[in-house]
Amino acid sequence: MIPSNTRTLGLSVAITLAVASASSPVRAAAPEATAGTETTAGTEGATARPQRVRRTHHRRLRVHVDSELLGGAWVRRTTPARTEGRDSVSFGGGLGRPSLLDDGSALATRPVFGLGLGYLLEGDHLLVGAKGSLTLDAYGIGDSTRIVAFGGRIVPYAEWIFRAGASVRPYVLARAGVGGLRTVRHDPIMGRTSARMLYPVVGAGAGVHLFARNWLSLDAGLQLDYVAPLLRTGSDGIAGASSWTKRADVLGFGVVLGASTWF
Repeated sequence: MIPSNTRTLGLSVAITLAVASASSPVRAAAPEATAGTETTAGTEGATARPQRVRRTHHRRLRVHVDSELLGGAWVRRTTPARTEGRDSVSFGGGLGRPSLLDDGSALATRPVFGLGLGYLLEGDHLLVGAKGSLTLDAYGIGDSTRIVAFGGRIVPYAEWIFRAGASVRPYVLARAGVGGLRTVRHDPIMGRTSARMLYPVVGAGAGVHLFARNWLSLDAGLQLDYVAPLLRTGSDGIAGASSWTKRADVLGFGVVLGASTWF
């Protein structure tokens, strides 16, 4: 039999422990950090707050300029009859160089300056856009047989970019468009004569975009174009004008350098 004083002491200890346990705050277990949150421990327990998520701004709008560094053209004449089937090749170098080669046929295929606008579609691989080019040349200004030539073209393109998001992004492209050229020649015998040229252009190319910043890239590429120029001539001293005739088959090639700004 347990003495009464021993039972009283045990009961007192049990009551004291129960009271102490009830009065102590229960610390909640720190929640596990989840994706998108970060955990901060404090004196009153662990709290979680949303983590700031960085959003990547996709620069999709491209504005670009380029010019031919090295290039040339292979031309096979189809008219006039005395030169039919005769081949010629031209080649040269220099940024922004005007060239009147092969009686204007090569000039039509090789504009010296281009300005373009493109848009990068979702997925950052397919870039679609168009490039326009203009040429204005004058030859023999002080001579009686001076020539002034003005031309241009607009060429839509589709470009497939590899390694999207990288600093070095190779690409391949295909394009098709139309261009034109008008030359005016002052001849002491024939008077003022003019020639108009229209031509479809189909081409392909490959190159690389080198990103110095996420908004700026330097562009280098190789291009190959086929052109079939149609020519029509006329003279102030002769009534009427000739009909449209195919002048030549032209294969133009070049190394192009440029720069792009991305928005």
